[in-house]
Amino acid sequence: MGSSTGRGYLPPETYEQQVLIRLHRATSDGRRETMAFAEICDRMRIPRDLRATLLADLVARQLVTREGGWVGLTEGGKQRVTGPLGE
Repeated sequence: MGSSTGRGYLPPETYEQQVLIRLHRATSDGRRETMAFAEICDRMRIPRDLRATLLADLVARQLVTREGGWVGLTEGGKQRVTGPLGE
């Protein structure tokens, strides 16, 4: 059986840590606590068909909170980024 991933396709899990790092960098200066999820994905060039699954996974794993199109890091998300396996 062949791979279900086509050329250039990466599963949502691949982007997870990168999204958390990007969100942490954007919010760690204290000027804002949330960022538009679409903006993060656009900057990282995450394919549109993966975004809903990626966001749902991040919320389900309690790494981010979601209010409309905006996301913020939870304490668990912050620990994931700043812990020994983070940045």
